[in-house]
Amino acid sequence: MAQETLVIAANPLGIKLPPTQDELPSDDGIPMETQRHGLQMQLLVRPLSQWLKTQGREAFVGGNMFVYFSPNQVRNEDYRGPDVFVVLDVPRRERKSWVVWEEEKAPDVVIELLSESTAKKDKEEKKLIYQNRLRVTEYFWYDPFDPEDLAGHRLEGGDCSPPRRSWQNRKSNEPSRKNYEPSRKNYEPSRKSNEPNAWRQNCDR
Repeated sequence: MAQETLVIAANPLGIKLPPTQDELPSDDGIPMETQRHGLQMQLLVRPLSQWLKTQGREAFVGGNMFVYFSPNQVRNEDYRGPDVFVVLDVPRRERKSWVVWEEEKAPDVVIELLSESTAKKDKEEKKLIYQNRLRVTEYFWYDPFDPEDLAGHRLEGGDCSPPRRSWQNRKSNEPSRKNYEPSRKNYEPSRKSNEPNAWRQNCDR
C-alpha cells in the first residue's frame, strides 16, 4: 500500500510511464551464432572497455544486449540486440539492457558480427534503423569467417541534422585487410564538447 501511494505521489496524473530496464526482457535465450562469434564479441567488448577506461573516458560497452528505443518494440516483441555497441560519456555501471528513454542517449558506435543467417538483415534493415532511428554515429559490420567482408560507415552531420541525412561509406573500394588497418590513433576520443561524434575512423589507406 505504501509503495502504491509512493507511485501515485510521483505520478499524480496517472500517466502511463514507459517501462524501465527492470520491466523489459533482457534475454531472448538465443546464443551467439557460433563459438567464434562469441569469442570475437569478447575480443571487442573487453579491450574497448579497458582502453576507454585508461583514457579517462566514461563509457559503456555492451555485448549481445537488447537496445530499446521505442515502446513499439515491446508491443511487437521486436527486441534488437547489437552484437557490440559503445556509448560515450555515460556512467560506467552494469545494465540489464540499454533503454534509450532512461539513459537519454543512443549508442555512438554499433558493430554487428555477420553470419549467413543475419548478413542481409544487418546490411539492410538494421543499417536503416541505426541510421534513421537511433542516429548512430558509426556503424561497422564484420564477418568473423570472412575477413574480406568488413565495412565501416559514418553518419554525415554528427549533430544529427538534417534528420534524414544518410551514412556515407568511407572506403573507396572493396574492404580488405590491406587497405583497412585500424590503429589506435584512429580511435582517439574527441575532447571537443561540440563534437558528438567522438570517435574518428579512417578506412581509406
